[in-house]
Amino acid sequence: MLLTATFWFSASPQYRERILSIGQVVRSPEEDESAVRRAAWAAGRQMFLDHPLIGAGAGNFEAAWAALYSDDTAKPYWKNSHSVYYQLAGELGLAGIVTWSLLIYAIFRDNRRLRRELRRCGQASGYVFLMSHATDCALVSLLVSGAFISILYHPLFFTVATVAACLRRLSLQTATAEEPAGEAICAVSAA
Repeated sequence: MLLTATFWFSASPQYRERILSIGQVVRSPEEDESAVRRAAWAAGRQMFLDHPLIGAGAGNFEAAWAALYSDDTAKPYWKNSHSVYYQLAGELGLAGIVTWSLLIYAIFRDNRRLRRELRRCGQASGYVFLMSHATDCALVSLLVSGAFISILYHPLFFTVATVAACLRRLSLQTATAEEPAGEAICAVSAA
């Protein structure tokens, strides 16, 4: 209780006002964050339609929204669209969509191949096997949550991609000219 009171009285007045407003009925579109989110999504969609090949440019969502795609009902105060899919399409166009999709596909493909090799050599419960499942699960959760948040440039997305790449690289690290890659994977995962 003392910790809560200390936190409450040390918080800024704006924060306390926001906490007290939880549960209040929204009275206007300016106060409705979902209206702003929908406006941001519409802006991302329109950016893509206006610049389908390369988009409005990486990191330009906020500037493009403020300059070209905002209206009076929703002031653009977010730095991104709060949807990885609208931000990806709006900022990077088809080139970005294809590149990002290929990166995601490569992660899932490499993890699947790695698990297949590990199963073949009887290491289906080892650390590398389980980590490949974990990176797939993390990537799926990022893709699902990406509908409502933008992870396009977020380090967590690239961390998952890096872990997946490191797992594959680590597994192939001991391969030699005489030893097939599958045997090297078995040797690394058994260690």
